[in-house]
Amino acid sequence: MVEKYVNLSSVDVENAVMGIAGIKDMEVPKSVFVPGVCPHCLCKEVPPTAGYCPECGGSLTEEAMDETERIVRSVRENPQSIRKLVDEMVEEKIQKATAK
Repeated sequence: MVEKYVNLSSVDVENAVMGIAGIKDMEVPKSVFVPGVCPHCLCKEVPPTAGYCPECGGSLTEEAMDETERIVRSVRENPQSIRKLVDEMVEEKIQKATAK
């Protein structure tokens, strides 16, 4: 019988006793973090509010899918814009490396 209660905290015991006495509800608080599963890579550590999978970067919500589609369309319409961004990032890295 003792093994049953070894993992309970004093708060759990108090809540159970209060619930039996009718003083307090016996509801168990739900966990704040309930991980989901990514449909793309089957990663099991996806936060419930994530828009993108932390493992593969796949879109998980309608908003994320819309944003991804908008970005893809923008790059297809103007491929030089992505080249310009990459060039700026490379230049910034070079400047930081030479400044040290």
